[in-house]
Amino acid sequence: CGGEESDDDEESDDDEEEQECVDSPLPFKLKKVEIDCEVVGEMNEEKKRKVCSWRREKVAKHCPAACEKCEMFGCSDTEIRFKFGPRN
Repeated sequence: CGGEESDDDEESDDDEEEQECVDSPLPFKLKKVEIDCEVVGEMNEEKKRKVCSWRREKVAKHCPAACEKCEMFGCSDTEIRFKFGPRN
């Protein structure tokens, strides 16, 4: 999750506990509309709750800070499918 590996196991354990919770910078599609984590973070609480729980919390894993799910998904890989590069 962005941290450098260390030969010192004790130091590595401390780093894992103190890692900052960050959202993915990559946009994703939600019902054919492309949005990003910043948009999710600006939603009203009811809409944010619905969006963050979409498809077994895939949005929450992609945007843990925006969805206020850092303790649950703070450093996990996203499960949202996204395409990189031009469309063909």
